[in-house]
Amino acid sequence: MKTPSVAIWMPLYLGDYLAETGRLSTEQHGAYLLLLLDYWRNGPLPDENEVLAQVTRLSLGDWLVHRLALEPLFVVRDGVWRHPRLDEEHAKASTHAERSQERARRAAEARWGPARTAQAAEGNADALLTDCPSPSPSPSTTSTLSKEIANAISLDAPAARPKPKKSCAVTLSQAPQTLTPTPEQSALAQKHDLDLPLEVQRCLDHYQARGTRFADWQAVLSNWLRNAAVFKGERQRQAAQHSAAPSREAVRAGAARAIGLGAWLAEIPATNVIEGEVSDERA
Repeated sequence: MKTPSVAIWMPLYLGDYLAETGRLSTEQHGAYLLLLLDYWRNGPLPDENEVLAQVTRLSLGDWLVHRLALEPLFVVRDGVWRHPRLDEEHAKASTHAERSQERARRAAEARWGPARTAQAAEGNADALLTDCPSPSPSPSTTSTLSKEIANAISLDAPAARPKPKKSCAVTLSQAPQTLTPTPEQSALAQKHDLDLPLEVQRCLDHYQARGTRFADWQAVLSNWLRNAAVFKGERQRQAAQHSAAPSREAVRAGAARAIGLGAWLAEIPATNVIEGEVSDERA
């Protein structure tokens, strides 16, 4: 998708942008613009949280939070994020750049081609035979050359005609009262052992309470389920680490064995043994 002649600039229609992003926070505006800029230069974005977090300059945890608001602004399909409006603008810009390059090439050929070079050389030789050569090209030669250049430039110029104005604004809506999961969403919930009806209701309650508007609520639910799977895995990992930690009783018994004072230490309340350190209240 990258074209050298259009990679250094990108059109931004302020009215459409503000209508599309009215519910974004300041940080989400910055992340969205970074996604658009990377998309313009490199094409569709891969649906990989690590890559998208790197593009938006966010930590992975912050990206997972903001993804809920940013994903509905794209079309996520076949493992990539696509932006139809940006695809359309990039195609128009590339076509315009190619036509401009072709017009410039034809103009240069008309000005500096072999025929023009021979004619210029003949004119210079004739000028040596005159007593008072003109300091400027003859009007007839200049007029003819200007017409040829103008014709070459206008060969590929499109006829001027009014174009219908297109409206590419995304229609946003509030959270529905009910939402039927797709087969893909059911498979995702089953894969990660999620309570699908409960997660659907949590998603709708969350956005109904906030009054958030999105264009594609099925995409919002898919993203909610992916994040729920991530958070569930993180909770399970933390629980496993906590269960593997030694109990207070185990720490107390180990400390008693280490210092050989089992009989004396058994009389000390367990609250006096903290993180392997022993204190004597009677001291």
